[in-house]
Amino acid sequence: VDILNPEQDFSGYHLLVIPMLYLLHPDTAKRIRDYAKQGGTVVLTMHTGVVDAHDLCYMGTTPAEGLAELAGIRFLEIDPLYDKQYETMRIVKAPFPLAETYRLERLCERVAAEGAEVLGVYEHDNPCMPDGMPCLTRNSFGRGTAYYLGGFAEDSFFSDFLISLAEKLGIEPALDTTLPHGVVAASRQAADGTVFCFVMNWTREARSVNLPYPMKDYETGKAYQAKLPLAPYGAKILVRL
Repeated sequence: VDILNPEQDFSGYHLLVIPMLYLLHPDTAKRIRDYAKQGGTVVLTMHTGVVDAHDLCYMGTTPAEGLAELAGIRFLEIDPLYDKQYETMRIVKAPFPLAETYRLERLCERVAAEGAEVLGVYEHDNPCMPDGMPCLTRNSFGRGTAYYLGGFAEDSFFSDFLISLAEKLGIEPALDTTLPHGVVAASRQAADGTVFCFVMNWTREARSVNLPYPMKDYETGKAYQAKLPLAPYGAKILVRL
């Protein structure tokens, strides 16, 4: 995963995940739309494209600057939830393996599908979020695809959804294993073809990573056959043996 700023080039990526891009510059919106038109896959979430670069609210529909058209939805209302209050999203059409339901907290949007395919809906009927109201959608845009999530979903949804979507797009993980909570992996390839895998533990507890194949520590030369121990907030640079 690469963390990009809005001015960077998106063209080299198969998947662009844009969580809650509240402040949206028109140039950024155009580049996102162009990326999708050219075949890219975009994931947008609630509360995107609400204000411009001067923190002034966009008039009319949101996400503004054509992102609602990209997503194939129309924003109606947003509902902030109290602590311990939640909504339930029921998956009605799974494009890849997902659980039947997921919990949504903090913020939930009411949206109408305007061309988008509905993948998930709100399950519990209440005045703000009627039963069956779209919550997760998919829309074709040019040669690409846009997904829109209208609520703040639990972590398991993002794990299931993004991992499955990446697999569908043929995106290979930096390390083909299930990583423990708080551990991330990233890879970079040198000019000579050597692939370096950076494994980082962002927790205050020690972690152990199951390795899919033997690897060695690039700095010390120590080999790891099946398990990689990580100290609290520890990191390793690995190469395959």
